[in-house]
Amino acid sequence: MNESTIETVTPTQRAVCVSGGTSGIGAAIVAACLAKGDRVYTFGRTPERVDRLRERQVAAVAAGHLVTLVGDLSNEEFRTRLAAQIDTGSGRLDCLVNNAAIILGNGGTLEESIADWRA
Repeated sequence: MNESTIETVTPTQRAVCVSGGTSGIGAAIVAACLAKGDRVYTFGRTPERVDRLRERQVAAVAAGHLVTLVGDLSNEEFRTRLAAQIDTGSGRLDCLVNNAAIILGNGGTLEESIADWRA
């Protein structure tokens, strides 16, 4: 009779990207992922918000668990830079949280054009 062995699986650090992770719900998601031991990549459009996040998460930044960038997803050059940063830092992306959004103020959600939704 063959004995089967049970292997203990140790979870590895996930590579997580949170768009719009500098404030609000995005910042809360960043904090939750960091608390789980994940390596988090996040960004925002304004340097001040990115700086404030870095100040709140100084230990995670120092440990290399939090990587922040300033940029806008609508910019192709930024998307390329973000992908290169993730590839260089982790070599993979395990989880993407698409939290970034803009408010155009063109009426209610149902009145927005297809172009506004795509933006």
